[in-house]
Amino acid sequence: MVGNSAGDSVMIPEELSRLCGLSCMAVHQAHHIWEGEIDRSSGPVELSWSDGSFISLDARGDWTLRIDIGPWQNYYRNATPEQVKVLAKEVGLWVLEDMSQQSSIPLILGKVLLQIEEVIDETNEFIGLLFHFRGVSLRTAVWAGEIVFKVEENS
Repeated sequence: MVGNSAGDSVMIPEELSRLCGLSCMAVHQAHHIWEGEIDRSSGPVELSWSDGSFISLDARGDWTLRIDIGPWQNYYRNATPEQVKVLAKEVGLWVLEDMSQQSSIPLILGKVLLQIEEVIDETNEFIGLLFHFRGVSLRTAVWAGEIVFKVEENS
């Protein structure tokens, strides 16, 4: 089931409804690295599913959620090696990191997705998704212009 607490689905792409019934196989997050420092506090999130599909979540410039069907695409994927060197020095690069062993992420791995729910903020903006699994949920949301996520155990 795809929707929100009111039972409506306003912002969730219809393609996401097919994820219900699939197992979450991996969680990756893109982290910014610059001058040897890696910012692991936030970054685009990529989820992979038991049928081999992916979805990627990122923050839009207006601090709402962007959903892409498919694996995360590096912002600099079309840069030449020369451009990558310049980017690394001037603004930093992005690296995709496996989060499967981080924090409480293992609690959702291999579990079947039961429902996806929208996360709407106090100004009625679509800022995240809540993925419900048996006994646990993964909350993703845009916070201060960045994607953050956490696993919540259901009571």
